[in-house]
Amino acid sequence: MNDVERQGVIGEGGSFVVERCVYARKMVAVKHLKMGELGNDGKKLGSRLANLLLDLQIMHHKPLQNHPNILNLIGYGWNTQDNNLVPFVMVDYASMGNFRAYLGESRRLVAFSMKLLFMGDVAAGLMALHKCGIVHGDLKLDNVLAFQAQDRLIARLCDFGHSLITSKDERQHARYYGTPL
Repeated sequence: MNDVERQGVIGEGGSFVVERCVYARKMVAVKHLKMGELGNDGKKLGSRLANLLLDLQIMHHKPLQNHPNILNLIGYGWNTQDNNLVPFVMVDYASMGNFRAYLGESRRLVAFSMKLLFMGDVAAGLMALHKCGIVHGDLKLDNVLAFQAQDRLIARLCDFGHSLITSKDERQHARYYGTPL
């Protein structure tokens, strides 16, 4: 991550610390996995790593790449922190934040027609996942990000670490997993 300019922590959950960064002259978000044995939510490291891998596999899945309502994966890798290797995931930066923050701001009134468009975006993202035999597993306002598009905000789904693969068809599994990471 030598070519990444860190600009500060923008969020933290039980499993990740998220930083706003600049990479290739573009604003991005970098999620660093918390490496302690137990996170704030009591989740063990192995479980957090498994969730991270599932998140990567879903964002890396060919039919979901570049979908307008699924968060874009830019890159992933390992970084050093306190002499430990720490996995990271680099994704598009949501300058408008998640929908809980966006809709919760008291000074912003969001028209009902705009809320319908947001719901349509979420439905389109869910349909794309379901066509691939994937259930999101943790859909909530915090896992829907607001991005500025050309003439309006667009919603993108994120945080796929609790997703479920519903297909029992071997061809679908092969299609889903593609090449190993």
